[in-house]
Amino acid sequence: MWLKFGLIGGLTAVFAAPAVAKGPSVYLDIAAGSALIDRGEELAETVVETAIGVEQAFGTGTVFAEIYRISPVGGDNDAFAEEVDFAAGYSFEAGGQDITLGAAYLTFPGAGEDNSLELTGEIAFNGPFSPLIFGFYDADFETYGFEALAGPNWDVGNWEAYALARLGTVQPDEDASWTYYGAEVGAAALGCDRPVRQPALGTKR
Repeated sequence: MWLKFGLIGGLTAVFAAPAVAKGPSVYLDIAAGSALIDRGEELAETVVETAIGVEQAFGTGTVFAEIYRISPVGGDNDAFAEEVDFAAGYSFEAGGQDITLGAAYLTFPGAGEDNSLELTGEIAFNGPFSPLIFGFYDADFETYGFEALAGPNWDVGNWEAYALARLGTVQPDEDASWTYYGAEVGAAALGCDRPVRQPALGTKR
């Protein structure tokens, strides 16, 4: 087992089409970051992340579907692959906590890498620093892991600034496992009342 550390920063803009009388709502997230580090592994140096999705109230929660794209930019990103994920899930409240369950099909167009199906779940606790626990299982590579993250957020004019600390572990099927920790700082410009998911099922920050 070995340790990794990462510090990244970014800006996020969120837009949404207004819902019509209990109908579905469409949202678009666009984020630019100084790096993309997912579960202790660097996926890109300078990166633009785009997510477009639709969500609909269903039962006591919300069902959603999303397409998420990672686009490395700049000459230093030749070693990093573009990624497009197709995710769907269901979010609901239980015991005063927010729970999200879902699945994402991960693809790497043009990179020659194997696609895979990932099952995910997260619990967001309603408490100081908004702690969250996230878990995943890759059904094709039989890899699983967990991550805990928390941090404050505060308003800066029309922006919401945030800081996150994270700690996680990954257990591959054959290779050695690893534990990682890191920090992230950034700001989000919100074009609607929909909060930025951190992390969303499709979005890995």
